[in-house]
Amino acid sequence: MEFDDPQLKYLSTCPLLPPERPVGFPHLIDTEKLHEDTDTDDLRLADGIATMIYKWKPAELEKFLRVGNTKYDLLRDERENRTTIFNIKIRRVGNLVTCGFLSPHGGWDPDGVARYTIDVTGKWVPHSAWDWGDVLEDSEEERIDNIGQSIASTILFGQRWIITPECEMKASCAAL
Repeated sequence: MEFDDPQLKYLSTCPLLPPERPVGFPHLIDTEKLHEDTDTDDLRLADGIATMIYKWKPAELEKFLRVGNTKYDLLRDERENRTTIFNIKIRRVGNLVTCGFLSPHGGWDPDGVARYTIDVTGKWVPHSAWDWGDVLEDSEEERIDNIGQSIASTILFGQRWIITPECEMKASCAAL
């Protein structure tokens, strides 16, 4: 299949995520038009998370976006011969979202974790990140967004919403 347009495309299929909102707000990415030459400069972690959850179970996205006084956890566990080969965790506590990969021992992998605060308008504001053991704070927004963009790319290009017999995805939502 040949792709002529390198522009990142947003979908309008979810009323909660209007495609005309600016970068930094979550969007549904048109994964049918996503390819290796797509310009991902405007891709953000919010887009990757929203797209993954929506493509897995659209009703779960509403739970995730209900920021109020709730906690939401999602874990995607992929195994090969009973050994974990890929884990991604998304956790939202109130308006603070943490997303990244888990180490084989279950803790956050220090090579790629990003945290964002969802402000009152719904925009995701970089909060902090871990990058190869370095802790980045909110003054380093561009580096935090780069880590978030890398995680989003892994989610989208790896089609991490697809569930196979070797993979499971579990979500929970609870009051704080």
